[in-house]
Amino acid sequence: MSLKRNPSRSIINFSAGPSSLPYEVLEIAQRELVAYGETGLSVMEMSHRSATFSKIINNAEQLVRELLNVPVNYSVLFLQGGGNGQFACVPLNLMNLKPKKSADYVLTGYWSERAANEAKKYGAVNLVFPKPEKYSRIPPVQEWNLDPEASYVFVCDNETINGIEFQEDITQALNGVPLVADCSSNLFSRQIDVSKYGLIFAGAQKNFGPSGVTLVIIRNDLIGHAAKECPSIFDYKIQAGNNSLYQTPPTFSIYMCGLVFEWLKKHGGMESIDKVNRMKADAVYEVIDNSNGFYYSPISPKDRSRVTIPFRLCVDGKPNEALEKEFLSEADKKNNLKELKGHRSVGGIRAAIFNAISLEEIETLVFFMKDFQQLAKISIISLNREEKMCHENRSLNMENLNAQPPATSLDQLVSMCKIFSQDKAEMRRHYSGIQHQLADLNQRLSQIQKNTVITNNRINLISNGNSEINQRINEVSDGLTIIYNRFKMQDRNKNSSPNYAECEASSNSSSQRKPVIVVNSRLGQGYSQCNCLKTRTGIVVCRSTRWFCENSFNLVQLLLQIVILYIVLFCSSTLKQN
Repeated sequence: MSLKRNPSRSIINFSAGPSSLPYEVLEIAQRELVAYGETGLSVMEMSHRSATFSKIINNAEQLVRELLNVPVNYSVLFLQGGGNGQFACVPLNLMNLKPKKSADYVLTGYWSERAANEAKKYGAVNLVFPKPEKYSRIPPVQEWNLDPEASYVFVCDNETINGIEFQEDITQALNGVPLVADCSSNLFSRQIDVSKYGLIFAGAQKNFGPSGVTLVIIRNDLIGHAAKECPSIFDYKIQAGNNSLYQTPPTFSIYMCGLVFEWLKKHGGMESIDKVNRMKADAVYEVIDNSNGFYYSPISPKDRSRVTIPFRLCVDGKPNEALEKEFLSEADKKNNLKELKGHRSVGGIRAAIFNAISLEEIETLVFFMKDFQQLAKISIISLNREEKMCHENRSLNMENLNAQPPATSLDQLVSMCKIFSQDKAEMRRHYSGIQHQLADLNQRLSQIQKNTVITNNRINLISNGNSEINQRINEVSDGLTIIYNRFKMQDRNKNSSPNYAECEASSNSSSQRKPVIVVNSRLGQGYSQCNCLKTRTGIVVCRSTRWFCENSFNLVQLLLQIVILYIVLFCSSTLKQN
């Protein structure tokens, strides 16, 4: 069994039914939904009498026998109608086992009471002890008034609503009377000795499948005693004789149960699951028992359920519905803890921690319960302090009033009540003002944090700008070095370069001599010949002059870059100071 929650899900479902299914099972069902195996059909659309579905239902039955170690003299049936259907099926099939046609019913909660009321339609019902005012414990079996002539004894092995579970073996006290158990909420959650029961039934929608299918495990000698008025669909003999296929069964639900059985087997079977479920329950009850009365379990510790845990939230030892409403709201909206509301008949909170709920998910619930208690404690202290201040003001006003002549008219009494109301309203306004001031301080702190982030972004931007400026300075420095090297080379070649005063140039269209402009400077030296060029105006310009003009333009660009550089440096330093 998985101890960790599935990361694919953000919510935790504590619903008491239909309940959480293992995520691995849902993924397999998703892959096989459209086409099961090589059939090309969905399980939902294939015939329940096909060879493929026969393998599915037979495999599910075999896994039930393997996981629960079901003896060979028991039949395993996949029926419909849920627990309420079995409340009628059981007396219709078993009430005629003995001539007295009666049955003993053990009332431990909502569902056993409902089963007893249904059974009264088909025979005599003996309550082994009177119905209690509140369901909070299981009386010792020595206090039960058992009828040895009863056809069967009925118990609800785990009361889902009330959170009461049988923890001890009671079969020794039954004197051979078959034990019938409604195990809808705890079957497959712990190890169980099937041989001690005459009949076990359970709706699948809590621990081992989706809603729609009811598992019945019945000892074969109890089959075949149905009343005449029992419908054929409810007759265990007919269902067992037809391998649960007397009518169209819930095919997809049975298929899903088979997947869950395989998942249970993969995770260690009943021994491993029993161990993990006890760890989960112990973790929740530890928080309840160590909360100094803030969380309260109304159930006797020896009879507490391991899979359905109801509890209340108390203030001054009394359940507080407003606090429970706040607990549910915080759990749902802020922590994704779903379906924690208790049943409408008992109220409060209920955590249904069935097989698919992991130990890690239980730890999430436990952490929330502890955290909520601390927050609620602070709120309760504040309210008590406020009430104390109001009480002191009221006492002071009473002292002032006592110093005056006693009130003798109704108007004076009304005036006194108004004074008290005004004092209380003033205290509430003062408390509200403090809350507003705290909210304003939090808002200012948030704004300061935003400004800090903006300032850091500006500093980073300035730092990046300085890095870019340094890069540009390096580029300019490299350019100055290149120009300096060129000047040095020209000085070295000064003596070997001719200094032409003029040169002759020829043109394709004319042989006339044209005046030549030659710059007699150090920049013009270093050429082996004049290499003059003719312009559009007829003036021949020496190439040395052209070289000087081009490099003069480059020098102007360099000077402009230096000026821009100083401007950028000045602006960046100003921005940094700001």
